[in-house]
Amino acid sequence: MNAASTQRHKLNTHAMWALSLLLITLPLILGGNRPMAWTLYALLLSLLAVYYFAMLLWNGIDPRITVSDLKFPTALLIVFCGYIVLQTLPLASMLPASILYLPEGVLPPETISISPQDTLLGFARWINIALTGYLALQIAANSIRAARFLRILFWIAAAHAIYGLLLRYQFGDTILFTQKWAYIGFATGGFVNRNSFATFLAIGSVIGVIRLYDIFRQRPNDNGQGLFMLLNVREGLLLPLLGWLMILIAIVATSSRMGLFASFAGMAVAVGLFHARRSERTTGPLGTVAALGLLIVGATTIAYLYGTSLMERFQTVDQSTEVRMQLYDQIWGMVMVRPWTGFGGGTFEYAYPLFHQSPVNFDFVWDRAHSSYLALWSEYGLIFGTLPMILVLYFFALLAGTYLKSTKADAFVIAAIGATVAVAIHSSVDFSLEMHGVTLFYVALLAGAVGKSVSIRRGLEAG
Repeated sequence: MNAASTQRHKLNTHAMWALSLLLITLPLILGGNRPMAWTLYALLLSLLAVYYFAMLLWNGIDPRITVSDLKFPTALLIVFCGYIVLQTLPLASMLPASILYLPEGVLPPETISISPQDTLLGFARWINIALTGYLALQIAANSIRAARFLRILFWIAAAHAIYGLLLRYQFGDTILFTQKWAYIGFATGGFVNRNSFATFLAIGSVIGVIRLYDIFRQRPNDNGQGLFMLLNVREGLLLPLLGWLMILIAIVATSSRMGLFASFAGMAVAVGLFHARRSERTTGPLGTVAALGLLIVGATTIAYLYGTSLMERFQTVDQSTEVRMQLYDQIWGMVMVRPWTGFGGGTFEYAYPLFHQSPVNFDFVWDRAHSSYLALWSEYGLIFGTLPMILVLYFFALLAGTYLKSTKADAFVIAAIGATVAVAIHSSVDFSLEMHGVTLFYVALLAGAVGKSVSIRRGLEAG
Protein backbone atom coordinates (compact mmCIF):
# COMPACT_ATOMS: atom_id res chain seq x y z
CA MET A 1 0.00 0.00 0.00
CA ASN A 2 1.53 3.32 -1.12
CA ALA A 3 1.44 6.57 0.87
CA ALA A 4 -1.66 7.90 -0.94
CA SER A 5 -3.60 4.69 -0.34
CA THR A 6 -2.59 4.72 3.32
CA GLN A 7 -3.82 8.29 3.77
CA ARG A 8 -7.09 7.52 2.00
CA HIS A 9 -7.57 4.40 4.12
CA LYS A 10 -7.11 6.41 7.32
CA LEU A 11 -9.44 9.16 6.09
CA ASN A 12 -12.21 6.73 5.19
CA THR A 13 -11.80 4.94 8.52
CA HIS A 14 -12.15 8.25 10.36
CA ALA A 15 -15.23 9.03 8.24
CA MET A 16 -16.70 5.62 9.14
CA TRP A 17 -16.48 6.26 12.88
CA ALA A 18 -17.77 9.83 12.57
CA LEU A 19 -20.72 8.78 10.43
CA SER A 20 -21.49 5.85 12.75
CA LEU A 21 -21.63 8.25 15.70
CA LEU A 22 -24.13 10.43 13.87
CA LEU A 23 -26.25 7.42 12.87
CA ILE A 24 -26.52 6.04 16.40
CA THR A 25 -27.37 9.40 18.01
CA LEU A 26 -29.88 10.78 15.50
CA PRO A 27 -32.76 8.41 16.44
CA LEU A 28 -32.41 9.52 20.06
CA ILE A 29 -33.70 12.97 19.07
CA LEU A 30 -37.30 11.74 18.76
CA GLY A 31 -36.32 9.67 15.76
CA GLY A 32 -34.65 12.66 14.12
CA ASN A 33 -38.11 14.02 13.30
CA ARG A 34 -37.56 17.60 14.41
CA PRO A 35 -36.34 20.69 12.47
CA MET A 36 -33.59 21.16 15.06
CA ALA A 37 -32.29 17.67 14.28
CA TRP A 38 -32.41 18.26 10.52
CA THR A 39 -30.46 21.50 10.68
CA LEU A 40 -28.02 20.26 13.35
CA TYR A 41 -27.16 17.16 11.36
CA ALA A 42 -26.96 19.19 8.15
CA LEU A 43 -24.30 21.27 9.91
CA LEU A 44 -22.44 18.25 11.30
CA LEU A 45 -22.50 16.30 8.05
CA SER A 46 -21.42 19.40 6.12
CA LEU A 47 -18.48 19.90 8.48
CA LEU A 48 -17.55 16.23 8.08
CA ALA A 49 -17.76 16.57 4.29
CA VAL A 50 -15.63 19.73 4.33
CA TYR A 51 -13.02 17.95 6.45
CA TYR A 52 -13.15 14.93 4.13
CA PHE A 53 -12.63 16.91 0.92
CA ALA A 54 -10.03 19.17 2.53
CA MET A 55 -8.00 16.11 3.53
CA LEU A 56 -8.31 14.67 0.03
CA LEU A 57 -7.01 17.94 -1.40
CA TRP A 58 -4.30 18.33 1.24
CA ASN A 59 -2.92 14.85 0.63
CA GLY A 60 -3.37 14.96 -3.13
CA ILE A 61 -5.50 11.80 -3.28
CA ASP A 62 -8.65 10.85 -5.14
CA PRO A 63 -11.78 9.37 -3.56
CA ARG A 64 -12.32 5.66 -4.11
CA ILE A 65 -15.61 6.26 -5.93
CA THR A 66 -16.29 9.36 -8.01
CA VAL A 67 -19.35 10.93 -9.60
CA SER A 68 -18.29 9.40 -12.94
CA ASP A 69 -18.90 5.94 -11.46
CA LEU A 70 -22.55 6.80 -10.80
CA LYS A 71 -23.52 9.40 -13.40
CA PHE A 72 -27.22 8.53 -13.70
CA PRO A 73 -28.14 8.57 -9.99
CA THR A 74 -26.08 11.72 -9.48
CA ALA A 75 -27.97 13.46 -12.27
CA LEU A 76 -31.31 12.34 -10.82
CA LEU A 77 -30.42 13.69 -7.38
CA ILE A 78 -29.27 17.03 -8.80
CA VAL A 79 -32.49 17.42 -10.82
CA PHE A 80 -34.63 16.52 -7.81
CA CYS A 81 -32.83 18.90 -5.44
CA GLY A 82 -32.99 21.60 -8.10
CA TYR A 83 -36.75 21.24 -8.24
CA ILE A 84 -37.01 21.55 -4.45
CA VAL A 85 -35.22 24.90 -4.68
CA LEU A 86 -37.48 25.89 -7.59
CA GLN A 87 -40.55 25.27 -5.41
CA THR A 88 -39.37 27.99 -2.99
CA LEU A 89 -38.80 30.73 -5.59
CA PRO A 90 -41.44 33.41 -6.33
CA LEU A 91 -42.40 31.94 -9.71
CA ALA A 92 -46.09 31.17 -9.18
CA SER A 93 -47.25 34.23 -11.14
CA MET A 94 -45.37 32.97 -14.22
CA LEU A 95 -47.19 29.63 -14.26
CA PRO A 96 -50.76 28.86 -15.40
CA ALA A 97 -53.19 29.06 -12.48
CA SER A 98 -54.66 25.70 -13.53
CA ILE A 99 -51.54 23.74 -12.50
CA LEU A 100 -51.33 25.48 -9.11
CA TYR A 101 -54.87 24.73 -8.00
CA LEU A 102 -55.97 25.59 -4.46
CA PRO A 103 -59.51 25.34 -3.06
CA GLU A 104 -61.66 28.46 -3.24
CA GLY A 105 -60.97 30.95 -0.47
CA VAL A 106 -57.32 29.94 0.00
CA LEU A 107 -54.89 32.79 -0.64
CA PRO A 108 -52.35 31.57 -3.24
CA PRO A 109 -48.69 32.09 -2.32
CA GLU A 110 -46.04 33.52 -4.64
CA THR A 111 -44.25 30.17 -4.76
CA ILE A 112 -45.12 26.69 -6.01
CA SER A 113 -44.83 25.48 -2.43
CA ILE A 114 -47.65 26.49 -0.13
CA SER A 115 -45.07 26.70 2.68
CA PRO A 116 -41.63 27.52 1.25
CA GLN A 117 -40.02 27.59 4.73
CA ASP A 118 -40.96 23.94 5.27
CA THR A 119 -39.78 23.07 1.79
CA LEU A 120 -36.36 24.57 2.56
CA LEU A 121 -36.22 22.47 5.72
CA GLY A 122 -37.02 19.48 3.53
CA PHE A 123 -34.11 20.48 1.31
CA ALA A 124 -31.82 20.22 4.36
CA ARG A 125 -33.01 16.64 4.86
CA TRP A 126 -32.16 15.75 1.28
CA ILE A 127 -28.71 17.30 1.67
CA ASN A 128 -28.20 15.06 4.69
CA ILE A 129 -29.26 12.06 2.63
CA ALA A 130 -26.82 12.95 -0.15
CA LEU A 131 -23.87 13.51 2.21
CA THR A 132 -24.58 10.32 4.17
CA GLY A 133 -24.80 8.36 0.95
CA TYR A 134 -21.56 9.80 -0.43
CA LEU A 135 -19.59 9.05 2.72
CA ALA A 136 -21.01 5.52 2.96
CA LEU A 137 -19.99 4.92 -0.66
CA GLN A 138 -16.38 5.75 0.16
CA ILE A 139 -16.38 3.84 3.44
CA ALA A 140 -17.59 0.53 2.01
CA ALA A 141 -15.51 0.59 -1.17
CA ASN A 142 -12.82 -1.25 0.83
CA SER A 143 -13.93 -4.83 1.55
CA ILE A 144 -12.35 -5.08 5.01
CA ARG A 145 -13.76 -1.75 6.15
CA ALA A 146 -17.12 -2.62 4.56
CA ALA A 147 -17.38 -5.73 6.73
CA ARG A 148 -16.60 -3.64 9.81
CA PHE A 149 -19.12 -0.97 8.81
CA LEU A 150 -21.82 -3.63 8.34
CA ARG A 151 -21.10 -4.93 11.85
CA ILE A 152 -21.37 -1.38 13.22
CA LEU A 153 -24.74 -0.84 11.51
CA PHE A 154 -26.01 -4.09 13.02
CA TRP A 155 -24.91 -3.13 16.52
CA ILE A 156 -26.47 0.33 16.12
CA ALA A 157 -29.81 -1.40 15.51
CA ALA A 158 -29.24 -3.86 18.36
CA ALA A 159 -28.31 -1.04 20.76
CA HIS A 160 -31.52 0.83 19.93
CA ALA A 161 -33.53 -2.37 20.34
CA ILE A 162 -32.11 -2.87 23.84
CA TYR A 163 -32.64 0.82 24.63
CA GLY A 164 -36.25 0.61 23.47
CA LEU A 165 -36.94 -2.51 25.53
CA LEU A 166 -35.41 -0.90 28.62
CA LEU A 167 -37.55 2.20 28.22
CA ARG A 168 -40.67 0.08 27.72
CA TYR A 169 -40.23 -2.52 30.47
CA GLN A 170 -37.75 -1.09 32.99
CA PHE A 171 -38.27 2.68 32.97
CA GLY A 172 -42.05 2.94 33.06
CA ASP A 173 -42.76 3.01 29.31
CA THR A 174 -41.03 6.35 28.70
CA ILE A 175 -39.31 8.21 25.86
CA LEU A 176 -36.00 9.90 26.62
CA PHE A 177 -36.71 8.75 30.21
CA THR A 178 -39.72 11.12 30.40
CA GLN A 179 -43.44 10.44 30.18
CA LYS A 180 -44.80 9.49 26.75
CA TRP A 181 -47.61 11.41 25.10
CA ALA A 182 -48.37 8.80 22.41
CA TYR A 183 -48.22 5.03 21.77
CA ILE A 184 -48.39 4.19 25.47
CA GLY A 185 -47.93 0.48 26.05
CA PHE A 186 -45.77 -0.06 22.97
CA ALA A 187 -41.99 -0.05 22.48
CA THR A 188 -40.93 3.05 20.57
CA GLY A 189 -37.29 3.54 21.61
CA GLY A 190 -36.12 7.03 20.73
CA PHE A 191 -38.92 7.34 18.17
CA VAL A 192 -42.35 8.77 18.91
CA ASN A 193 -44.04 6.36 16.50
CA ARG A 194 -43.90 2.57 16.93
CA ASN A 195 -44.01 1.89 13.17
CA SER A 196 -40.96 4.03 12.51
CA PHE A 197 -39.08 2.21 15.26
CA ALA A 198 -40.19 -1.11 13.75
CA THR A 199 -38.85 -0.15 10.31
CA PHE A 200 -35.52 0.88 11.84
CA LEU A 201 -35.34 -2.49 13.60
CA ALA A 202 -36.45 -4.35 10.46
CA ILE A 203 -33.37 -3.04 8.67
CA GLY A 204 -31.26 -4.27 11.59
CA SER A 205 -32.96 -7.68 11.58
CA VAL A 206 -32.03 -8.24 7.93
CA ILE A 207 -28.42 -7.23 8.59
CA GLY A 208 -28.40 -9.49 11.64
CA VAL A 209 -29.64 -12.65 9.96
CA ILE A 210 -27.11 -12.25 7.14
CA ARG A 211 -24.35 -11.59 9.68
CA LEU A 212 -25.24 -14.89 11.36
CA TYR A 213 -25.17 -16.78 8.08
CA ASP A 214 -21.91 -15.12 7.08
CA ILE A 215 -20.24 -16.09 10.37
CA PHE A 216 -21.49 -19.66 10.00
CA ARG A 217 -20.19 -19.80 6.43
CA GLN A 218 -16.70 -18.77 7.53
CA ARG A 219 -16.37 -21.48 10.17
CA PRO A 220 -13.38 -23.88 9.80
CA ASN A 221 -14.00 -27.26 8.17
CA ASP A 222 -12.86 -29.10 11.29
CA ASN A 223 -15.95 -29.70 13.45
CA GLY A 224 -14.13 -29.12 16.74
CA GLN A 225 -12.53 -25.86 15.61
CA GLY A 226 -15.77 -24.81 13.93
CA LEU A 227 -17.77 -25.24 17.13
CA PHE A 228 -15.13 -23.33 19.11
CA MET A 229 -15.24 -20.47 16.63
CA LEU A 230 -19.05 -20.30 16.68
CA LEU A 231 -19.01 -20.01 20.48
CA ASN A 232 -16.16 -17.50 20.49
CA VAL A 233 -17.37 -14.30 22.16
CA ARG A 234 -15.48 -11.90 19.93
CA GLU A 235 -15.87 -13.47 16.48
CA GLY A 236 -18.47 -16.20 16.95
CA LEU A 237 -22.23 -16.45 16.69
CA LEU A 238 -23.09 -15.91 20.33
CA LEU A 239 -23.15 -12.12 20.61
CA PRO A 240 -24.64 -11.46 17.13
CA LEU A 241 -27.33 -14.04 17.87
CA LEU A 242 -28.21 -12.32 21.14
CA GLY A 243 -28.26 -8.93 19.42
CA TRP A 244 -30.48 -10.25 16.64
CA LEU A 245 -32.90 -11.79 19.13
CA MET A 246 -33.10 -8.45 20.96
CA ILE A 247 -34.04 -6.80 17.67
CA LEU A 248 -36.77 -9.37 17.01
CA ILE A 249 -38.15 -9.00 20.54
CA ALA A 250 -38.22 -5.22 20.14
CA ILE A 251 -40.05 -5.49 16.79
CA VAL A 252 -42.73 -7.63 18.43
CA ALA A 253 -42.89 -5.22 21.38
CA THR A 254 -43.72 -2.36 18.99
CA SER A 255 -46.92 -4.24 18.00
CA SER A 256 -46.37 -2.97 14.46
CA ARG A 257 -48.15 -5.46 12.19
CA MET A 258 -46.58 -4.30 8.96
CA GLY A 259 -43.23 -3.78 10.69
CA LEU A 260 -43.17 -7.45 11.66
CA PHE A 261 -44.28 -8.58 8.20
CA ALA A 262 -41.75 -6.33 6.45
CA SER A 263 -38.88 -7.54 8.65
CA PHE A 264 -39.65 -11.21 7.98
CA ALA A 265 -40.12 -10.53 4.26
CA GLY A 266 -36.74 -8.80 4.11
CA MET A 267 -35.05 -11.59 6.08
CA ALA A 268 -36.66 -14.25 3.88
CA VAL A 269 -35.39 -12.57 0.71
CA ALA A 270 -31.89 -12.17 2.17
CA VAL A 271 -31.68 -15.76 3.40
CA GLY A 272 -33.02 -17.03 0.06
CA LEU A 273 -30.37 -15.08 -1.86
CA PHE A 274 -27.66 -16.32 0.46
CA HIS A 275 -28.65 -19.96 -0.02
CA ALA A 276 -29.03 -19.55 -3.78
CA ARG A 277 -25.25 -19.24 -4.03
CA ARG A 278 -24.63 -22.98 -4.35
CA SER A 279 -20.90 -22.49 -4.93
CA GLU A 280 -20.63 -21.18 -1.37
CA ARG A 281 -20.04 -23.53 1.55
CA THR A 282 -23.31 -22.98 3.37
CA THR A 283 -25.14 -24.82 6.10
CA GLY A 284 -26.39 -27.58 3.81
CA PRO A 285 -29.94 -29.03 3.76
CA LEU A 286 -29.83 -30.24 7.35
CA GLY A 287 -28.43 -26.93 8.57
CA THR A 288 -31.07 -25.04 6.62
CA VAL A 289 -33.89 -27.05 8.17
CA ALA A 290 -32.34 -26.59 11.62
CA ALA A 291 -31.99 -22.84 11.09
CA LEU A 292 -35.60 -22.49 9.93
CA GLY A 293 -36.78 -24.61 12.84
CA LEU A 294 -34.82 -22.46 15.28
CA LEU A 295 -36.27 -19.31 13.70
CA ILE A 296 -39.84 -20.63 13.98
CA VAL A 297 -39.38 -21.75 17.59
CA GLY A 298 -37.71 -18.46 18.50
CA ALA A 299 -40.37 -16.37 16.78
CA THR A 300 -43.15 -18.35 18.46
CA THR A 301 -41.52 -17.95 21.87
CA ILE A 302 -41.02 -14.21 21.36
CA ALA A 303 -44.61 -13.78 20.20
CA TYR A 304 -45.88 -15.71 23.23
CA LEU A 305 -43.84 -13.66 25.71
CA TYR A 306 -44.10 -10.20 24.18
CA GLY A 307 -46.72 -10.34 21.44
CA THR A 308 -50.10 -10.18 23.19
CA SER A 309 -50.77 -6.62 22.00
CA LEU A 310 -49.53 -7.51 18.52
CA MET A 311 -51.91 -10.47 18.28
CA GLU A 312 -54.79 -8.23 19.39
CA ARG A 313 -53.91 -5.67 16.73
CA PHE A 314 -54.01 -8.34 14.02
CA GLN A 315 -57.71 -8.76 14.84
CA THR A 316 -58.38 -5.17 13.70
CA VAL A 317 -56.63 -5.42 10.32
CA ASP A 318 -59.87 -5.16 8.29
CA GLN A 319 -60.98 -2.01 10.10
CA SER A 320 -57.55 -0.36 9.77
CA THR A 321 -57.38 -1.25 6.08
CA GLU A 322 -60.75 0.37 5.40
CA VAL A 323 -59.68 3.60 7.12
CA ARG A 324 -56.40 3.69 5.19
CA MET A 325 -58.11 3.09 1.86
CA GLN A 326 -60.44 6.02 2.49
CA LEU A 327 -57.46 8.21 3.38
CA TYR A 328 -55.46 7.10 0.33
CA ASP A 329 -58.42 7.80 -1.95
CA GLN A 330 -58.58 11.40 -0.74
CA ILE A 331 -54.81 11.86 -0.99
CA TRP A 332 -54.81 10.54 -4.55
CA GLY A 333 -57.52 13.05 -5.42
CA MET A 334 -55.33 15.73 -3.85
CA VAL A 335 -52.36 14.57 -5.96
CA MET A 336 -54.38 14.76 -9.16
CA VAL A 337 -55.34 18.43 -8.69
CA ARG A 338 -51.62 19.29 -8.79
CA PRO A 339 -50.09 16.32 -10.64
CA TRP A 340 -47.15 18.23 -12.17
CA THR A 341 -46.01 20.56 -9.38
CA GLY A 342 -47.11 19.10 -6.05
CA PHE A 343 -47.86 21.29 -3.05
CA GLY A 344 -44.22 21.66 -1.95
CA GLY A 345 -41.77 19.53 -0.04
CA GLY A 346 -42.72 19.01 3.60
CA THR A 347 -46.17 20.60 3.18
CA PHE A 348 -48.52 17.61 3.42
CA GLU A 349 -49.71 18.57 6.90
CA TYR A 350 -50.85 21.96 5.52
CA ALA A 351 -52.18 20.75 2.16
CA TYR A 352 -54.25 17.74 3.22
CA PRO A 353 -56.61 19.65 5.57
CA LEU A 354 -57.75 21.60 2.50
CA PHE A 355 -59.09 18.34 1.04
CA HIS A 356 -59.99 16.40 4.19
CA GLN A 357 -63.61 15.31 4.25
CA SER A 358 -65.85 12.50 5.51
CA PRO A 359 -65.62 9.52 5.87
CA VAL A 360 -61.98 10.02 6.99
CA ASN A 361 -62.01 10.59 10.77
CA PHE A 362 -61.86 14.26 11.87
CA ASP A 363 -60.85 13.32 15.42
CA PHE A 364 -57.39 12.30 14.23
CA VAL A 365 -54.68 14.69 13.02
CA TRP A 366 -53.65 13.44 9.57
CA ASP A 367 -50.31 15.21 9.32
CA ARG A 368 -48.75 12.32 7.36
CA ALA A 369 -49.88 10.51 4.22
CA HIS A 370 -49.19 7.10 5.83
CA SER A 371 -47.59 6.12 2.53
CA SER A 372 -44.22 7.53 1.53
CA TYR A 373 -45.05 7.08 -2.15
CA LEU A 374 -48.22 9.18 -1.90
CA ALA A 375 -46.34 11.71 0.23
CA LEU A 376 -43.70 12.21 -2.47
CA TRP A 377 -46.31 12.60 -5.21
CA SER A 378 -48.43 15.01 -3.19
CA GLU A 379 -45.44 17.21 -2.30
CA TYR A 380 -43.35 17.08 -5.50
CA GLY A 381 -45.79 15.98 -8.22
CA LEU A 382 -45.90 12.76 -10.19
CA ILE A 383 -42.76 13.42 -12.22
CA PHE A 384 -40.34 14.82 -9.65
CA GLY A 385 -41.89 12.82 -6.82
CA THR A 386 -41.06 9.62 -8.69
CA LEU A 387 -37.35 10.48 -9.01
CA PRO A 388 -36.38 9.24 -5.50
CA MET A 389 -38.19 5.97 -6.24
CA ILE A 390 -36.27 5.60 -9.52
CA LEU A 391 -33.05 6.31 -7.61
CA VAL A 392 -33.69 3.49 -5.13
CA LEU A 393 -34.84 1.18 -7.92
CA TYR A 394 -31.64 1.91 -9.86
CA PHE A 395 -29.47 1.05 -6.87
CA PHE A 396 -31.57 -2.07 -6.22
CA ALA A 397 -31.03 -3.19 -9.82
CA LEU A 398 -27.30 -2.44 -9.51
CA LEU A 399 -27.03 -4.60 -6.39
CA ALA A 400 -29.11 -7.36 -7.98
CA GLY A 401 -26.84 -7.31 -11.03
CA THR A 402 -23.75 -7.55 -8.85
CA TYR A 403 -25.27 -10.46 -6.95
CA LEU A 404 -26.06 -12.33 -10.19
CA LYS A 405 -22.61 -11.75 -11.69
CA SER A 406 -20.63 -12.62 -8.58
CA THR A 407 -19.99 -16.23 -7.57
CA LYS A 408 -19.73 -15.25 -3.90
CA ALA A 409 -22.57 -14.33 -1.57
CA ASP A 410 -21.58 -10.85 -0.39
CA ALA A 411 -23.16 -10.09 2.99
CA PHE A 412 -23.33 -6.31 2.48
CA VAL A 413 -25.00 -6.52 -0.93
CA ILE A 414 -27.52 -9.16 0.18
CA ALA A 415 -28.35 -7.30 3.40
CA ALA A 416 -29.08 -4.12 1.42
CA ILE A 417 -31.32 -5.99 -1.01
CA GLY A 418 -33.28 -7.58 1.83
CA ALA A 419 -33.53 -4.29 3.73
CA THR A 420 -34.79 -2.53 0.60
CA VAL A 421 -37.57 -5.10 0.29
CA ALA A 422 -38.52 -4.53 3.94
CA VAL A 423 -38.44 -0.74 3.63
CA ALA A 424 -40.34 -0.73 0.31
CA ILE A 425 -43.12 -2.85 1.81
CA HIS A 426 -43.52 -0.79 4.97
CA SER A 427 -43.30 2.52 3.11
CA SER A 428 -46.39 1.60 1.09
CA VAL A 429 -48.58 1.87 4.21
CA ASP A 430 -46.64 4.15 6.54
CA PHE A 431 -44.25 7.08 6.78
CA SER A 432 -41.20 5.45 8.40
CA LEU A 433 -38.82 6.64 5.67
CA GLU A 434 -39.93 10.20 6.42
CA MET A 435 -38.32 9.85 9.86
CA HIS A 436 -34.75 11.08 9.49
CA GLY A 437 -33.31 8.52 11.90
CA VAL A 438 -34.66 5.71 9.73
CA THR A 439 -33.82 7.41 6.44
CA LEU A 440 -30.14 8.02 7.11
CA PHE A 441 -29.68 4.55 8.62
CA TYR A 442 -31.16 2.94 5.51
CA VAL A 443 -29.22 5.26 3.16
CA ALA A 444 -25.95 4.34 4.90
CA LEU A 445 -26.68 0.64 4.33
CA LEU A 446 -27.84 1.07 0.73
CA ALA A 447 -25.05 3.44 -0.32
CA GLY A 448 -22.47 1.29 1.47
CA ALA A 449 -23.67 -1.73 -0.49
CA VAL A 450 -23.47 0.28 -3.72
CA GLY A 451 -19.88 1.25 -2.87
CA LYS A 452 -19.05 -2.41 -2.23
CA SER A 453 -20.84 -3.35 -5.45
CA VAL A 454 -18.81 -0.88 -7.52
CA SER A 455 -15.60 -2.36 -6.07
CA ILE A 456 -16.78 -5.91 -6.80
CA ARG A 457 -17.69 -4.99 -10.36
CA ARG A 458 -14.28 -3.43 -10.91
CA GLY A 459 -12.73 -6.70 -9.80
CA LEU A 460 -15.02 -8.69 -12.11
CA GLU A 461 -14.26 -6.39 -15.04
CA ALA A 462 -10.56 -6.57 -14.31
CA GLY A 463 -10.81 -10.33 -14.18
